[in-house]
Amino acid sequence: MLISFFVFLFCLFMVLLAYLFATRSSDAKRQRLQQRLAEALLHSAHTEDVEVVIARQELMSEIPALNRALLQLHVFWKRKKRLNKFLEHLPDALELMSRALSAGHAFSESLHMVSVEMPEPISKEFRKTYEEQNLGLSLKLALENLTQRIPLLDLRLCVTAVLIQRETGGNLAEILEKVSYTIRERFRILGDLKTLTTSSRLSAWLLCGLPVGVALAVTAMNPEYMSILWKDPRGHKLIYIAVFLQISGMLIVRKILRIKI
Repeated sequence: MLISFFVFLFCLFMVLLAYLFATRSSDAKRQRLQQRLAEALLHSAHTEDVEVVIARQELMSEIPALNRALLQLHVFWKRKKRLNKFLEHLPDALELMSRALSAGHAFSESLHMVSVEMPEPISKEFRKTYEEQNLGLSLKLALENLTQRIPLLDLRLCVTAVLIQRETGGNLAEILEKVSYTIRERFRILGDLKTLTTSSRLSAWLLCGLPVGVALAVTAMNPEYMSILWKDPRGHKLIYIAVFLQISGMLIVRKILRIKI
C-alpha cells in the first residue's frame, strides 16, 4: 500500500514537472507582454493625445527615409508573391467551381468549396467573399470586393463573366471552364515567350551592364587614366549624362521585353 502511494506521488510529480516545462515559454511571453503593456501605460500617463503602440515596430535601418523605403520594398515583394500564388491556383479554383455547378450546387456553395479545398491565399479570399454574400451582401458587391482586394486582370475577367451570366443567362459552369482554359493558355503562351526570348533578354542585360563593367575595369587597370572622369567637374557632368542615358536605355529594353498577353 505504501509503495502504491509513493508511485502515485512520483507520477503526480512528473506530470506537474512536464506541465511546468511545457508552459514555461508561454509564461515568459505573457510576462514580457505584460511588461511592455505596463511600460506603454506608464508612458501614456505622462503624455496627452499620444497614440500608444504596443506592437513591435520593425526597424530595417537607422535612417528614417531608408527605413521607409526598405519597408515599402518588403511589402511590395510580399504583395507580388501573394498575387502570383493566387494567380497560379486560379484556374484550378475555376475548374472546381465549374464541376460543383455541373453537379447541381449553387454558386455560393461553389465559393465555399473553393474556400475549403484550395490552398492559401485563394481559399482565404474566396472565404471572405462567401461570408460577405452569406451575411447579406449582394453577390455583385462581394465579387467586386474580391477584385479590389486582388487586382488581377484574370480575376476581373472571371468576375465580369459571372456578372454578365447572371444578367443575361447561360451555362455558368461552361463559362467558368472556358475562362479557366483561357487563363491556362495565357500561361502557356507566356512560358513560350520567355523561352524564345531568353537569349535576347540575356544579351540586352549584358549590353546594359557593359559600360559600367568597362568603366570599373579601366579604373582598376589604369586609375590615372580615369581619374579625370572621377575628379574633374566636367567628368562629373559626363557621369550624370551617362547615368541618365543608361537608365533610359534599360527602361526602353525592359519595355520592349515585357510583352503583355
